Amino acid sequence: MNRELLDYLSNKTVLYAEDEEDIRNSVNEILELFFDRVICVENGEDALIQYEEEKPDILILDIYMPKIDGLDVVKKIRETNREIPVILLSAHTEQEYLWRAVEQNITKYLTKPFSKTTLIEALEKITLFQNNNCMEKIIKNGTYSYSSKIFTTQDNIQNQLSKTESLLFELLLERKNSVVSYDEINEYFWKYDKNQSRDAIKAIVKEIRKKTNKDCITNVFGIGYKIEI
Repeated sequence: MNRELLDYLSNKTVLYAEDEEDIRNSVNEILELFFDRVICVENGEDALIQYEEEKPDILILDIYMPKIDGLDVVKKIRETNREIPVILLSAHTEQEYLWRAVEQNITKYLTKPFSKTTLIEALEKITLFQNNNCMEKIIKNGTYSYSSKIFTTQDNIQNQLSKTESLLFELLLERKNSVVSYDEINEYFWKYDKNQSRDAIKAIVKEIRKKTNKDCITNVFGIGYKIEI
């Protein structure tokens, strides 16, 4: 088991909301291996109440729940807290729900059914982001905010990245110093939107470079792109 993950989560509280009892019990057993406290609820209304009372460090929410759905729970919490990591769970992959998730700055979106390994990988992503100060990541000639999707240059000029631009930029950041192929980028976008041709990907990269700097993303000819940090 990942020691860094255990160390990071060992003093943290997670709020987990899931209306299906069997799934809730199964996931709860996994979460108890990592977290100091696991707060389980079965609907969105209780999730908001427990969030206000307990101030958890991490949220894991099913989208379809009674009373208030998971996306609306996140939307409400994001009014006052843009930083808390959120993992969303859903049996649906329709574009509408995925884009709504992107808009709420979701750390990870898991499609049910998911494995224990997949859940642990999502927790590892949270650990990686937090340990690397993901909410404000220093990049060549500037700083990028995951919460606001804004790149700030060394001259303090702020540029807002669009949905597609931030998705690609954050994928490259997550895989920093490694080449991400066109096929991998296409597969990643397919989850959220639709197939992206090479020309479309190149156009997105071109716009990101305008808003960051031209040397921020390296083109690996015929293969893909990478960000070196």
